[in-house]
Amino acid sequence: MSLEITTRHMSEYKSRIQAEQIRRGHAEEFIPGTIHEGGELGYALATAFGAIMDNPDLIVACIVGDGEAETGPTATAWHSYKFIDPVESGAVLPVLHLNGYKIANPTIYGTMLNYLETSTLWRQEHNGFSHQSPGLINDILNRKAQVSRVYLPPDANCLISTVDHCLRSNDYVNLIIANKPPMPQWLSMEDAIAHCRAGASIWRWASTEEGVDPDVVLVGIGDTLTLEVMAAAYILRNEMPELRVRVFIITNMSCWRSVASFKKME
Repeated sequence: MSLEITTRHMSEYKSRIQAEQIRRGHAEEFIPGTIHEGGELGYALATAFGAIMDNPDLIVACIVGDGEAETGPTATAWHSYKFIDPVESGAVLPVLHLNGYKIANPTIYGTMLNYLETSTLWRQEHNGFSHQSPGLINDILNRKAQVSRVYLPPDANCLISTVDHCLRSNDYVNLIIANKPPMPQWLSMEDAIAHCRAGASIWRWASTEEGVDPDVVLVGIGDTLTLEVMAAAYILRNEMPELRVRVFIITNMSCWRSVASFKKME
């Protein structure tokens, strides 16, 4: 009788410990199927790959927390597939557990990831192409507009409005392109907010088409190209005043996918 009570108590105690370990996110060795427990050190993915090597019939589902996903060991472990022979080894199915937090603070994966890029392709006087490739813009634009956006504000007020929007947004990856040197200020704060809310707009005050179908449309995207467009509009206005010129400035590169959403700013 005494042995039965002790066994029952030990079984209940073990179950409570297991439940507590699972709740805390630590799978100890007595959890069925557990072969390693490494806390937030980033070893889970590497261990999963090690388990399938020379085990062609084994499939390992590896749950990686978003805090662990930020670690160097996990970043390195993603390359382990290069050592896997599908004939001699099994397969790893990584699962990202996106709960938004780690031990002390929110994770990168759990926040509205905002990138501010200030080294632009147009600044060639000292850096060249060393760190100014437009590949980052292309990569984000190739993703769905529901999860990523690219902004190229034409001046400081538009930059303020854009950053304010990005910091308030949720569930987006936002890339903002803004030059470092001083640039002309084209819009008032009120006009900048209206322009950024639309994503793109006709700048009537810089155009000469007077609402009629234009002969020429000058399109500017970002601060540097907007400066070039404004210079071109100035030249055309003085050299060919009879030409109907429309100045169209784009800030949100994703809004072109829905042309009907463009709003004209009078």
